[in-house]
Amino acid sequence: MVLIYNSSETGLSVWLRNAINNDDDLQEDIKGVYSIWAKKDADLPYIVYRVDIDTTQKAIQRGVILFGLWDYSQTEERILRMKGNLVKLLDRRKVCFPESSLCRFFYSNGSSVPKDTENIWHREEMFDFSFDRKVEIDNIIARSENNG
Repeated sequence: MVLIYNSSETGLSVWLRNAINNDDDLQEDIKGVYSIWAKKDADLPYIVYRVDIDTTQKAIQRGVILFGLWDYSQTEERILRMKGNLVKLLDRRKVCFPESSLCRFFYSNGSSVPKDTENIWHREEMFDFSFDRKVEIDNIIARSENNG
């Protein structure tokens, strides 16, 4: 599936929040989605995410999205289901942004983060992504055609 959305880190952040908020499976388990920090005293379970983009490359920009999954439960069943649904939502997903030909997501890794507080569960999940920046690719092709 390929979706079209506004580009840039802000656009990607908005797209992520909307994608998670519109996913029925995730919405069964979470009470909130936050960029970078959860609000103080946020109700558990929730997801926090951070987007980091390497802007040193022009034609293809790469980055990572780090998700923090948080839950309060006697077992880790729900947080593992949250992880599975997040991977199902994003792994190998393709999204078209107007200024980019394509943004692709790939699940990279994840792990449980030990917590001292009983019944608090925390996982970190990481996705790699790449932006194929259409305007930069078009400029490279135009320059090579003019020089060729």
